[in-house]
Amino acid sequence: MPGDILEVDVHIPFEPLRKERGSALWSVQKPFFESEARYPAFYGGRGVGKTTVGAAKFVDAVLRQPMEALVVLPTDKQIAQKSVLALQEMIPTECVIPQEKGIVHATKGLIEVHFGLLGRPEGELSRIWLRTAENPNAIRNLEVGIVWMDELQDIDEYTFTDCVKYACRAPGTPQQVFSTFTPPRDESHWVYKLWLNPDRPHKERYPTWTMETKDNYKLDETLVQEWYEDALDPLTGEMSASGRRELMGQVAGGRRQVFPMFGEIHVRPIPYPEPQWKRVTGGIDYGMGRRATTVIVVAEDQAGRAVSP
Repeated sequence: MPGDILEVDVHIPFEPLRKERGSALWSVQKPFFESEARYPAFYGGRGVGKTTVGAAKFVDAVLRQPMEALVVLPTDKQIAQKSVLALQEMIPTECVIPQEKGIVHATKGLIEVHFGLLGRPEGELSRIWLRTAENPNAIRNLEVGIVWMDELQDIDEYTFTDCVKYACRAPGTPQQVFSTFTPPRDESHWVYKLWLNPDRPHKERYPTWTMETKDNYKLDETLVQEWYEDALDPLTGEMSASGRRELMGQVAGGRRQVFPMFGEIHVRPIPYPEPQWKRVTGGIDYGMGRRATTVIVVAEDQAGRAVSP
């Protein structure tokens, strides 16, 4: 059973980013950090501290109330390179059980981290589980009080709806699933439907906060300017689809476009009157951002040989 809620008198090395709006400063990350909604989310462009605020919110929760907790990422590599490092940076030294900070058990898709508050009764420790969307059924076996899903845009809907939501059910805990992500490529993505669609139902259960890359004053201005310049479309001079998504934190593609999935190849037969061709097929490889869109035509002659005119 989870322990009682504790007033934590320790310092988590996290200061919510602030943004200038007129003459007043208002917090960008703080409302998400403090949200008690069932499924809050923070999203935005590159370098806006999505993983940082996610780790801070997660660590704050498990320090205040000992419980089983879960972090979910798309792949093992992302867990090793992002989650563990972010959590270790946020966990105060005085709250770590000696010799148990970091990974104490690791197999493919199954990683476990232990830490607890010094002075708490023995056994009242938080246990953090790290799982990947590559092994979603391993999530269903858990019973946790809070879940952080990072890089949500690369996690499939089944992992969230059938596994994570089911696992986040421990009695007497916040029972909260919060997410951090870069916006998906287009409006057909399941993340758009639940968190970003302005017409979505139950907005109070799925609140969102967002931030653009240029609004993070802690980033080097020259570097940010270079990112924005590189993201301009060379033909129009306007921000490319990838730039709107990765820097401005916007969904770049609409579901009403002819080719809503940028990475998909669309192929269809083309009527061709010349008798030497048995079949002519045309395809469009729709480019994204600054990548070229390619039209491909392949003909098959009467002998079954493929020729690209």
